[in-house]
Amino acid sequence: CTDVETAAIMEGGKRRSVREKVKAALTDSPWSRAIIKATDSSTNPPKTKHVKVLIQSSFSSSVPASDLVEGIISRINFAQSWVVVLKSLTVFHKLLRDGHKKFSVYFATRSIVFQLDSFSDVKKREGVAVSILIRNYAKYLNSKTEIIRHYGIDFCHSNAPDVFAFLKSETGTKLVKTTKQLQEIIHNLIGVARCACGRSGGVSYVDLPPCPLQELEMLQLPLVRSALSLMIHDVLGLFVRINDAMVNILERYFTLNQSHAANLLELYETFARQCIDIDSIVEIGKAHDIIDGKHIPALAEAPNSILDTLRQYAKSEGSNYPAEEHQTAVLAQLSDHSESLHKNLAISASIGTDDSEV
Repeated sequence: CTDVETAAIMEGGKRRSVREKVKAALTDSPWSRAIIKATDSSTNPPKTKHVKVLIQSSFSSSVPASDLVEGIISRINFAQSWVVVLKSLTVFHKLLRDGHKKFSVYFATRSIVFQLDSFSDVKKREGVAVSILIRNYAKYLNSKTEIIRHYGIDFCHSNAPDVFAFLKSETGTKLVKTTKQLQEIIHNLIGVARCACGRSGGVSYVDLPPCPLQELEMLQLPLVRSALSLMIHDVLGLFVRINDAMVNILERYFTLNQSHAANLLELYETFARQCIDIDSIVEIGKAHDIIDGKHIPALAEAPNSILDTLRQYAKSEGSNYPAEEHQTAVLAQLSDHSESLHKNLAISASIGTDDSEV
């Protein structure tokens, strides 16, 4: 860390450094001042009022998206403290989700975004663990660029439901391709979330030894809690997208020949497994009061309860299989579950966005 950053952390990390105060005072631009204050070296989560200034600025025609993106990235590039870097990543993540579309589009035009593969802050014990999280969190945020370039918006953006409505009706290769993209992103995000919980992610992004901190220690760090809250809201948003695709697939499943059904079954089996993983991350968030889980149902129950029926059809002789009977039973169960999820996840996705978490 720099001397200023170290002093702030050593004294409890509850205050902004003198250098940051002076820099903010000398800055004329409200959004530039908000970046400094939202990503300062105190160990408190970014204040909502500063993040709101940045979100509002992203919608302003007088504030170029490039200035906002480059301003936060510059803050990251010149920081050596895990506090400043993790804080900056969470603020950037929040803007990708709730900021104007132009912020995301400019972000996706950069050939190089976060270069944190070798980031390491070992001044304090928690720095080792959080550095692992930072390296993998940055890779997850970088991975969003490909989706934004292709669709013009991220799966988890607040306007995503309209852009990805095709998942409810598409029947061709676009549906399969997008579903596979969703599943890959969920796979990687779950790994990063596990890393935030002090666990080895078990995925390609988490390529280092298990986290040196236990779950309880890791989730006592306010900034880690902020990051995990954003990750959980992302994974719930991703679930809503992929749930639309699964309902669409199942509505046609029993009209397909067995070969085609078997191919789609692979997607559904992955979906069912990932629902179990998502449930586990959500439960950790509930247990540590990181999210308000009262509106979030268990996600894995319905998807896994109908797997046997789908497998039987894929292995059947086609005409000898009572497809209509099974289709009615499966869709009735999933439709009830889907309706509840769309309603409850819409509520849960707004929880925490205006409090002190980020």
